[in-house]
Order: sequence, then C-alpha cells, then structure tokens
Amino acid sequence: EGRPIVLEAFGAQEELIREKEWGLFRKGISFLRDDLLTARTVQDQILDEFRNWVELEGDLERKRRLLGNLQELPASCITQFPKLISSLQTDRILGYEKPVGIPLAWGESAGTESEKRLQLLVEAFLEQSLLLSAIPSMASLNQLLLLDGGQIGFEVCPALDSVPAECNYQLLQYMTSAVAGDRSRSIQ
Repeated sequence: EGRPIVLEAFGAQEELIREKEWGLFRKGISFLRDDLLTARTVQDQILDEFRNWVELEGDLERKRRLLGNLQELPASCITQFPKLISSLQTDRILGYEKPVGIPLAWGESAGTESEKRLQLLVEAFLEQSLLLSAIPSMASLNQLLLLDGGQIGFEVCPALDSVPAECNYQLLQYMTSAVAGDRSRSIQ
C-alpha cells in the first residue's frame, strides 16, 4: 500500500534466558566488580533489570497483546503507538506501520520550539505512566518522533514495562513539588 512498515523477527519463544546461561554470563562478567569504573554496572539490581529488559524485549506475544490493546486508545492521546498490520503477523514476526514524523530530539537551541517539545514529552510521560500504567523500559529520545498531528510516536515499538498504581502517588507528589519549585521536597 506504499506505507513504511517495521518487521521484527523473534526467535523461539521458549525461556528467553535460561538459568544456566544467565549464571555463566554473570560469572563471565564478575571480573568487572574489581574495577571502580565498572563495579556499579554489575550490581545485582542492575543485572536483574537488564535481564528483565531482555525478556520484555524478546516476548513477542506480550508485545503483540500490548500493541493490540493500545490500538483502542482515543485519538486524542499524546502518545501514539504503532498500528499492527494483521496480514504480517506470524508466530515469529511482529509487523506494524512505521510512524512518519520528525525526530523529537532537539539540539542545544533554546526557544519556544524546544519548550513546546519538552512540554509535550513531559505530558506524554505522565500520560503513559498515569493513564496507560506502562512506560518504555528503555526510553530514548532518539526513538521518539513528532508526528504530523502534534503527537509523539515511537520509531520502533519499545518494550513496555508496567507502572504499579502505588507509584502514581509518588510521581504526582514529585511533579507537584517540581512545578511548585519546592526543590527539597521534589528531591525526596
């Protein structure tokens, strides 16, 4: 139909990272704990988050299910997710429309346009975390597009991580403090 698409290919959907391989990986990088520059990168919490991200990114059915559910969002939402193309779905392929827009990332230039983009980005983050209860597990400005309708789209569909409802109160407290200029409270 002349529109750009994205095809993501997935391997077998068995256990993505087997315990044995994960143990070997952790053992193989354990030497990094001895270096001051790299010791923080191999902390248990960081390695667990990395494993979680790999598993989220590699879970085809979860990604397809989330995208399917996100198709039902009102058009008025700031964040627009890729539209699935049913004829391109297989047990190992995820096919969706590639959004068309300009990169949201901006350079060092200040001014009204940068302020508008920053405001849009903040609103999109709040929308994702409070309304959708999901945020990209590896957010990067390089993956975000400013779409023709003034919304934000993802160049490639990200793995989404759930945001527990109990985090919403903390997020709102932080945002309220930051907007009010109460730096000491927003740092907490």
